[in-house]
Order: sequence, then structure tokens, then C-alpha cells
Amino acid sequence: MSPLLRLPRELRDQIYLTVLYDADGLLYKQDKDGINRLCRRSTHRSSRKSILAALRRALLRRAFPRSRTHRSEINQLKYVCKQLYKETKGLALPQNRVILEDSRSLNAMEQCVPLFHRWSMLRQVAIKCSSMTFESDYGQAMLIAILNYCKKNVDVSVRVHIPYWSQADPNFVPRGLSYLMNVQVPLNLRWVPREEKFNPSLFERNIRRHPLLSSSSAQAAIEGLKELAEGWFIHGL
Repeated sequence: MSPLLRLPRELRDQIYLTVLYDADGLLYKQDKDGINRLCRRSTHRSSRKSILAALRRALLRRAFPRSRTHRSEINQLKYVCKQLYKETKGLALPQNRVILEDSRSLNAMEQCVPLFHRWSMLRQVAIKCSSMTFESDYGQAMLIAILNYCKKNVDVSVRVHIPYWSQADPNFVPRGLSYLMNVQVPLNLRWVPREEKFNPSLFERNIRRHPLLSSSSAQAAIEGLKELAEGWFIHGL
């Protein structure tokens, strides 16, 4: 028996949760075999994350030297044996944000509500679709379906990235204020900028291109707007 399986179940569960968490979120995608998987989003990770990933792989090789896994998929433990498949099934869902992007067969909006129905343990979703999808009549109908689902299910959280609301745009703040005045959605449905992370230098460089903020005397105003913009990335509208 593997050393891992000799540990108490409570301790094993804590190990599973650590291994199956990714702060960058998980990408829901279909692989070349036509199977839908929850995958790590990139192999280009920070040095600390790279070290942690290497340690995880080493622990898995030591515990299960003969196992074969799909390296991009977050839950590699389930390929080891039936017991680990049973114990880890669905554990990645409650704690990770799942990223939905347009695919050849379905756009990101179409994937959202059916995925909640399919995976009852899923709690956090981020939708990243194209401008064409977002602006289409069908896309707007899907948004209404997502809004209604969020109203009825307060334990889920959905973030919709607006594809043309970018911090690289000098009108980022005016556009955001316009959205803020017109948005009427439940607290568990948030509109967020196209980019996932706030870039202070990029924001400041581009907002200075706005005619009202181009002078050196506008620095105090820019600092205030920077704080406002960062809040939109964190909390959404």
C-alpha cells in the first residue's frame, strides 16, 4: 500500500485539497480525445509555483511510481488507482475558479449554466468570451439565463469579463462609471474588465492619454482613479 493511503482520511483530504488548488484558476477545455477536463492554465509559472509543482510531482512519483497522468489536468491523482479516483472526484470544484472561454463547439456563455447543473460542487466561474459573442442577441440571452441562475443560487459566483473594457483604453474609467450606473445584477454576478489583473503602470500610462488627465497637475486625480480601477478588478461592478 502507498504511504499516502496509510495516512488518516482527514489528513489525506487536506493533502488532496492542497494539490488540487490553483490560485490562477482552472481552464475548462476539451482535449484532442474529445474529453472535457479541468486543466492548469499555463506551464509558465513563478519560481515558487514551479518549486511547489516539482515537489508535488516528486511526491506522486515516490508514492505511485507506476502511475500515468494527464499532466495538464489538475486532478492527476484520480489516474493512480480506484481509491484515489473515488476520494478525489470533484474536490477541485468548490475551491477553484473555473475559466470558460469560447470553443469551436460552444461559446463561453453557453457553457456556464449547463456546467453548474452538471457539476453540483462547482461554485466559482469566470466567463471570457469574444466581443462578437458578448454583443450578439444570443449572447445577451445567455447573460439573462446566467443572471437568473445566480439569483436563484446565491452560493455560486460568476465573473463576466467585458471583452472591450480594457485598462489599456484611456476611457477605461468613464466606461466603468457608465457601466456602474446602469448595472443591476445580484451580488454573486460581477462585471469585470477584460484583463484579469490590474497593471498600475499600464493603467497610468494610458489614462494620461485622456485629455483631462494629460497634465502633470493631474497626478493626485490619477492616484484616486488608480485605486478605483483596482477595486473594479478585485470586486467587479
